[in-house]
Amino acid sequence: MKSNVKKLLASLLTVIFVFSAFVGTGAASVLEDGTYEISYDGLHITEDKLSAADTMGSLIKPAKLEVNNGNIVAFITISGSPVKYENNAGNMVPAEITKENGDQRTYKFKLANLDAPIIIGTHVAAVGIDVEYRIVFKKDTLKKISDDVSSSSSSAATASNPQTSDTIFSTLSSLGLVMSLLLVATVVVNKRKAVRNEG
Repeated sequence: MKSNVKKLLASLLTVIFVFSAFVGTGAASVLEDGTYEISYDGLHITEDKLSAADTMGSLIKPAKLEVNNGNIVAFITISGSPVKYENNAGNMVPAEITKENGDQRTYKFKLANLDAPIIIGTHVAAVGIDVEYRIVFKKDTLKKISDDVSSSSSSAATASNPQTSDTIFSTLSSLGLVMSLLLVATVVVNKRKAVRNEG
């Protein structure tokens, strides 16, 4: 019986150690407040290849990111017709324009993280069709350029990229807590059984 209890305690310690490692990794990935530059690719909506918007030079790189209290706002400049983006409800809605210079417009998007793509839609007047593509950030190009942020980052459109690190670590937290409670409960039950058997 004592051997079983020791095994259960060892398992509990292992779960706590692994969980702590995951949480530590997540905490380290949180961006500090400030302004960043980051490059990105405009990919085909369903295929892993560059979209026409990227190859034809419609996407002006790099993008600018502003981080304020953990909130990430991306500023992306795109030439051509005004664009729409897919919001959290799955609808394509007009993106907010912060700056305009000829046919170049800078849009801002509130991001949950840098992992999931922003779905962009636009009308190509030359051929009379609507197209969509994905903006995918290249995290290895992220570079902090200032500790300051502009007031324009306080409110922004929320792009649909729900696969967040916060969600993953929240799930891990719940699972770790449940597993720990189950293991503790098992230890208690086994101890009570042992006491009854001895009686």
